[in-house]
Amino acid sequence: MVSLLFFWPLAFMAFTHAFNVFPLWASGETQAARDASDRVRRLGQISLWIAGALLLLLAIVYTVVVITHGGGGHGSIHHRMR
Repeated sequence: MVSLLFFWPLAFMAFTHAFNVFPLWASGETQAARDASDRVRRLGQISLWIAGALLLLLAIVYTVVVITHGGGGHGSIHHRMR
């Protein structure tokens, strides 16, 4: 579910592995079910890291744009407050 919310391209792989957990467990292949469950957890963690990195990159780019354009252009908050 985390993959779907934070980085949906990984959600397809995560859901594929998640849907394999119960059939593997029900057929007695407990180690294979654990491996599939671990992959789902790992994909969720990877999607969180990717989403965090993209958010950080967006914040950096936004900050650079605001700094390089002075932040005091036409229509900014500082201009309206004067």
